Amino acid sequence: MDTIQCHSASGPSSPDACAAGNEGPEDADISCLLSMLKSVPDPRTPQGIQHALVFMLAVCVVAALAGARNYREIAGHAADVPQPLLKKLGAKWCWFGLRYKHPSESTIRNVLTRIDAAALDRITGT
Repeated sequence: MDTIQCHSASGPSSPDACAAGNEGPEDADISCLLSMLKSVPDPRTPQGIQHALVFMLAVCVVAALAGARNYREIAGHAADVPQPLLKKLGAKWCWFGLRYKHPSESTIRNVLTRIDAAALDRITGT
């Protein structure tokens, strides 16, 4: 299995930049996270998909890192994600609401209960 190495000692996403307060969450380099999540197979049929699986999983990771422990809390954190970070995670633009869309609690629940947990464990190394 290929291992993705993602380290940046002096880039804009270094711990020093974060500690100095020079960067917000939307400035973080998340390319490695998104790359890893792309290899998770999507169990959904193409009909009615509102959000890409990579985006859904990335939002769930962000929410879990922020302390979310259940579907309701994940959805609450997803609703609070800043617009620039939603864009960076891969959210779709909603022309009706003139903002990037975040997933609802039911969508999060439906995706997370159907995802292949073993594949996700292999990717994350847990």
